[in-house]
Amino acid sequence: QSCSSSGVSSPQPETESGTTAVASESDTKAVPAAASADAQKSLVGRMNNLISSDLQTITKASEFMQVFVAGPIMVILCIAFLYTILGWSAFVGFGVMLGLMPIPVAFSKMLQGAAKEVSQKGDDRVETVTETMSVIRMIKMFGWEKKMAKRIDEKREIELSWVC
Repeated sequence: QSCSSSGVSSPQPETESGTTAVASESDTKAVPAAASADAQKSLVGRMNNLISSDLQTITKASEFMQVFVAGPIMVILCIAFLYTILGWSAFVGFGVMLGLMPIPVAFSKMLQGAAKEVSQKGDDRVETVTETMSVIRMIKMFGWEKKMAKRIDEKREIELSWVC
């Protein structure tokens, strides 16, 4: 027997070799080895996922900064070179380009809205199919196959009307 820090003696378990094993505070919590290994794998997986997403964000930011910084410099150099070749008409061309810039922005906003609607309609259809599959026994039992197929077909037609 050994003495603990409080002065009270506590029995320690003996091992097969006859030596006394000392229990630590971490030994008092019974955690299975398999659960600990799974938790470690889960932690490593989450860390890899976070690091990967952070690296993707940094890469995208560096690409954006390259365009954000290098873009205006290239435009200024191109206008300067065009001015040496064409004269004042280089500024007229640049003004026309600036004036027409809102057109592609408007088109991209329209396309973004349409893509969002197509995605929403597709999600609605997938949700209906998932719901149908989760209660397939009840549908079969009550004979609702045609009704559910009609519902899914309607969702599919709505989705296709947005795609085409």
